Amino acid sequence: MSDGKTTKYTEIFKLKEMLEKANIPFGWYDNFFGSTKRESYQIQINSDIDAVEYFGSCGNDRNLLEIMGGLTVEENKIYTVLGYLTAEEVFKRFKYCYENNTSIYKKEDKSNE
Repeated sequence: MSDGKTTKYTEIFKLKEMLEKANIPFGWYDNFFGSTKRESYQIQINSDIDAVEYFGSCGNDRNLLEIMGGLTVEENKIYTVLGYLTAEEVFKRFKYCYENNTSIYKKEDKSNE
């Protein structure tokens, strides 16, 4: 990606680019486990909301993301993290949370369409 490395994880880089284009501030952590043998990436919106992609994250085998925070009220009752999400799905959640200063995602009501 931008650092010249070849990575099997591209979804986290897509999310990073989407957040940059939307001017949503975030922390970026490359190799956040400190291991030189395994890739690990984290995007942190705040202390309650982040996305990860690494060897143990839910969905990494399919190049998908895992998030903590940005879950709906219903999801929060069942899960502490949610995995198998695309960059587009995560971006929608993170954008909502950033714009509404919350860590709880509220899905748009499309029942009127």
